[in-house]
Amino acid sequence: MRIPGAFFGTLNSAKANCKKINTLLKRGKSLEECISDFPEIDSSDFPNSLIWVDKAWSMAGASQHFILCEFSYTLDGDKRFDHDRRNKIYNESVDWLATSAWGALTLNGTQNYSWVMNLPWTLGPRSMGEYAVLKSFRDKYEDLAREGDIFYTGGISGCGLAGVFLQVIRVITNMDDKYSDLISECIIPGLKIHYDKIHQIIVNNRLVEDFFEITKERNFA
Repeated sequence: MRIPGAFFGTLNSAKANCKKINTLLKRGKSLEECISDFPEIDSSDFPNSLIWVDKAWSMAGASQHFILCEFSYTLDGDKRFDHDRRNKIYNESVDWLATSAWGALTLNGTQNYSWVMNLPWTLGPRSMGEYAVLKSFRDKYEDLAREGDIFYTGGISGCGLAGVFLQVIRVITNMDDKYSDLISECIIPGLKIHYDKIHQIIVNNRLVEDFFEITKERNFA
């Protein structure tokens, strides 16, 4: 998987790069323009480095990894942005993120809900973000599934996609109650998540194509 170099390195170096990106965003650049300042790195060139989907406090942060989740944390915690500015950045970025495998993982982190919830959260779901989560998972699932035990959400080692709880599960169950039972059949607590079946649910039920029709009665922004 090709990933922007901004997210590669130790936790501290990734954090520093994300702060630089925030500064550029504050100056009016798009996220795509900010990220393009960093060369892409092929994750296969660093077989001992993991792709961080969610953040965990561990000694792994002192080693070099692809720490994708740090951008969401840094943006959400940057006091230079008010809610309106953050909402604008999130809304303008989700479609572009959905076009890449690393972007799909960024959107799918479950420790930061701002990609799928308006700020403040009392305003309800971010429809553009939920749609981007759904579409990116549909389009990039096969690429992600091929990566093997390279994903990290805590502990001292990586895991395959089946061991990662992704935002797409929440998005589908929140679309309509009738999908909750279908999704629950794909999750075996303590063992693994059958994302191949979740992918089939998305495709067979045309959830991407019909997303806005299905959710039109909800209070989406």
